[in-house]
Amino acid sequence: RASFFGKKPKEEGATSEEETTPLTTEAPPADDVYDHPHYGPGPKLAHTKFTVRPEEVYMKGILAFVFSGVSLFTCFYAWPEVEALYEYETTWKQFMFWLSVVLTIPSMYQTTLMMFTFVAVFRDKVDAELKIRRPIWLVILYGVGFAIIMPFVLPVLLVLAPFVCLTGLVENDKMALVLVAMIDFFQTIVLIPLAYVVVFSADCTEDVFLKTVVVQVYATMDDEFVRAFLEGPNVKQEALDTYCDYVEVLENGVVRHADPLERQASLAEFAY
Repeated sequence: RASFFGKKPKEEGATSEEETTPLTTEAPPADDVYDHPHYGPGPKLAHTKFTVRPEEVYMKGILAFVFSGVSLFTCFYAWPEVEALYEYETTWKQFMFWLSVVLTIPSMYQTTLMMFTFVAVFRDKVDAELKIRRPIWLVILYGVGFAIIMPFVLPVLLVLAPFVCLTGLVENDKMALVLVAMIDFFQTIVLIPLAYVVVFSADCTEDVFLKTVVVQVYATMDDEFVRAFLEGPNVKQEALDTYCDYVEVLENGVVRHADPLERQASLAEFAY
């Protein structure tokens, strides 16, 4: 009857196939395991790549776009004042303007390198880009060339980018990353005509100096805005390190510093 239902009776002392089959699978060979310092053992690493943080990228892009628009508006709006006050302390204004131009060169150098880096992320060639060591003068020369063509290329790309993304030929976030780098570079080079307008529209010596400083501070406001949100956890730790001491309270009531070697010295220890 047992054979009629498809199973043979189990003989005494015999073991079935289910009993001989192990319940757990064998661990992969040691050569196929990648011991990650954070995630632990797992499959071997195939390759690495950089992905885009959309919140930070779009926040940076919007701010850089708005700041560029404000700079252009100021240049056109204040131009009549430049014509009216150009002859007033011309030598002092020229000196401060060229000083502002020199102070803008490091920002142009950095934004040019950022464009190279973000284009490498777009092309998945970050490792190759990081190995390239360009001389400073060459990067600045690239920046001057980009400054000449950027006012013409950037508006065209801003118009065509949505249609390119709709075709699915490129990743939306990576396209946005490249556009943000170009907008940030454009915001940097717009500081030069902005400095010219605000300096030559000043009607007193003090205003020439103050407006030059304002232009340089204005150039970094968008980056400071984004970093302020990213450094939230660090702000907590810095506040504790600056204004509090991490101590241990022993059973006998003795209070001592928990980590005296890593502890930041207090103001009282320097003052007294």
